[in-house]
Amino acid sequence: MKKKRILILIGIVCIAAVLLVLAFSTGVFGIPDMNAVTVGFINPNSNDTYYSMVESALRAAVEEKNHEFISLDAGGDNSAIYVNAEMLENRHVDVIVTFNDMTRFPSDAADFLAEAGTPFIVLDNPLVGAVYCGFDHSSAGEKLGKQLASSAQKQLGGADLILSLQAAAPGYAQNVRAEAALEALKVKTGINEDYMVSVASAADEKSVTAQLKTIFEDSPSLGKIVIVCENDQYAKAALAAAETLNYSDQVVIGSFSDGMDFAAADNFKAGKNAWVCSVLLPPDDLTQHLSQTVFKAVKDKDLSDCIIDTKLLTH
Repeated sequence: MKKKRILILIGIVCIAAVLLVLAFSTGVFGIPDMNAVTVGFINPNSNDTYYSMVESALRAAVEEKNHEFISLDAGGDNSAIYVNAEMLENRHVDVIVTFNDMTRFPSDAADFLAEAGTPFIVLDNPLVGAVYCGFDHSSAGEKLGKQLASSAQKQLGGADLILSLQAAAPGYAQNVRAEAALEALKVKTGINEDYMVSVASAADEKSVTAQLKTIFEDSPSLGKIVIVCENDQYAKAALAAAETLNYSDQVVIGSFSDGMDFAAADNFKAGKNAWVCSVLLPPDDLTQHLSQTVFKAVKDKDLSDCIIDTKLLTH
C-alpha cells in the first residue's frame, strides 16, 4: 500500500512538472515564450488598399500562431521607411517585411536593413540584400503576350496595332509585366515596333473611350488591334469602349488580374467577347506564401526567395 502511494505521488509530481513547463513556455506566468516570433511590417502607405489587404492577411497568419505583429505606416513618405526600419530594429523584431518598388524604395533604408542582420523580406519586386517573396512578373507578361498573339491570329487573322493601356505612372511590377507582354507579342506576331503604342489613361470607360477613339480615327486602316491592359479595370473600360466605338470585332483584349478587381473571371463566364484572356495574380496566393516565407526565415534560417507562379484565364 505504501509503495502504491509513492507511485501515485511520483505520477502527480511528473504531471505537475509537465504542466509547469507548458505554462512557462507559453508565457502563462508572464514569462516570454522563448519560441515566440515578432514580425515587423512596414506599410508604405496604409491608405493603399492592396498594401493594407496584404498587411491584414499577414497579421492574421502571425497572430493565429500566437506570435507578435508590429506594423508601422510610412504614410506614403519614402524617408519614413528608413525611420520605421530603425524603430523595428530597436524593438528587436525577428524579421522585417515590406513592399519594394524599385523606382521608389529609398537606398538608405535598403542599406540599413541589409547591414542590420535581421531577415528582411520584400514583396512585389526583388531587392539586393533582401529575400524576395512575390510573383514572377516577367513570366506573367510573357504568358499574356503569347495568349493574346494566339487569340489575335485566331479571331482577327493577325495584328496591325498593339496598344498597352496603363496608368500615367505605373509601378515597377506593372511595367515589367507590360514590357514582357509586348515583347512576346512582337516575337509571336512579327509586328514592327512602330505599331506598338503605350497609352496612358485613367481606368474609366469615358477616359479610355476618348483615348481609343483618337487612335482608331488616326489609324482607320489598322483593323486588327491587340490591347494589353494593366489590370481588369482597364480591360472592362477597353471592352466597353470597343463596343461603344463599334470595334468589338476588330480587337482582342488581355489583362492582369492583380487582386484589386477580379472582373476577368466573371467576364469569361458570361460568354465570348473581345476580352479574351487574363493572367491571375491572386493576393491570397501571395499572403499564403508570404507567411510561409516569414516563418522559414525565422525558424529555419531559410533565406531563399519565394517565386510565385501565375495562372492564365481564358474563355
